This record gives sequence, C-alpha cells and structure tokens, in this order.
Amino acid sequence: MAFTWSITIVKHSGAPGFTYVPKVLKDVAVGDEIIWTNETDQPHWPGAPGNTKYFMANQIAPHSPSTTFIPSAVGTLTYKDSLTSGDPGGSIVVS
Repeated sequence: MAFTWSITIVKHSGAPGFTYVPKVLKDVAVGDEIIWTNETDQPHWPGAPGNTKYFMANQIAPHSPSTTFIPSAVGTLTYKDSLTSGDPGGSIVVS
C-alpha cells in the first residue's frame, strides 16, 4: 500500500522568502505519493535543476496543493523551484 507524503512550501522573512518543509524527505518508497502544499502568495514549480523535468504538469498556485508525484525509481531526487531564482531547493530520498 502506497504512503502519502507531504512537502509544505512556507513563507519566511529571509531571501528567497520561502523554504520547503521538510527540506529533505527521507524513507520514501517507489510508488509512494508526494504532494507539495504551497502556503505562500506566489506560485511554485519544483523541478530538477538545469532542465525542464518537473514533478507535476502545472505550477502550484498560491495557497493550493500540487497534483500527486509518484517516484518510479530508487535514488535521490534533488529539486529547485523553476520560477524563483535563489530557491533554497530540497530533495527526496527514495529507497
């Protein structure tokens, strides 16, 4: 049975103005479900740094959840927000 994980995008006063909680999501299994929840006033779009591969088809609107992302392979997925420069980034460890 798949487990559902949550990553929250929260606003803070320092640059760049938001962070991912948790910054590192550990112990995710292949087939688990991951949902980002955007609690900020800006859209966000987590994706692999340096290319156009995103974890979901559309941006996450302000104060909204993302669509579900399901990892299909073991490894560490590093991501940054493609819409924001200076993004703090995060990672998902799939084991």
